[in-house]
Amino acid sequence: MDFNSLKDVMNKEKALFTQLLTLFSAKKNILIKNDIENLVLVDKKIMATMEDIKNCPKRENFKTLIEKYPENKAELQRYQEEFQQLHKQITLLNQINIELIKHGIVLANKKLETIVHICTPKTNSYNKYGTMQATTMSSIVQEA
Repeated sequence: MDFNSLKDVMNKEKALFTQLLTLFSAKKNILIKNDIENLVLVDKKIMATMEDIKNCPKRENFKTLIEKYPENKAELQRYQEEFQQLHKQITLLNQINIELIKHGIVLANKKLETIVHICTPKTNSYNKYGTMQATTMSSIVQEA
């Protein structure tokens, strides 16, 4: 593969990772807004982008490429730095999204507990006429 073809492969790969970064950022905003419908759409786009990245032509690592194309060392190092920055940003956004999802699960669980607590009948506190009983505890037992 000549260097121009390699640059085309790296540019396509970089564009896909940039698109992935944009999608993860959109997912973060959607999680904050609790917009489930758009979350499903963004997750589908993320999966499609991941599949596109997986199907990209494989290239050698940067160390090998620099050895193979020493005359283009500066340009390859620039690409390497850009890929490292994209990786760091995507990883950070992914970690934030995971924490937001965990927090959403905790909130949903608290809401569910509250609903269940409200909807649970309090039969011990009401008499057969539906009025509140005042039950007091006493250590004295009365005989009827």
